[in-house]
Amino acid sequence: MIGVQPTVGPPLPSQLTSKDSAGKTVTVLVHQAKPANILIHSAKLVLADAQGNVFATPNTSVTLTPPGAAVSQAASQTGPTPNLTINIQGQVQKP
Repeated sequence: MIGVQPTVGPPLPSQLTSKDSAGKTVTVLVHQAKPANILIHSAKLVLADAQGNVFATPNTSVTLTPPGAAVSQAASQTGPTPNLTINIQGQVQKP
């Protein structure tokens, strides 16, 4: 399960935007220049970041801050807004 909680306001919905053999892409629209906590939970899967670093607990929180409006316009020519990649490493081994 993936959820997004801005620092102020109600939780934000995520939406599946694409799915292929490489995985799924989920998109969440957030306010510009406002930090948002990405909450990740899986009791059955071992999850890791894009570099392969396994999350230490089944409940992980990552904070991303999107750029402001002026920065977004300049960045659209040089690169995308921040994103978070989560990889499934396998299933949790039962003791």
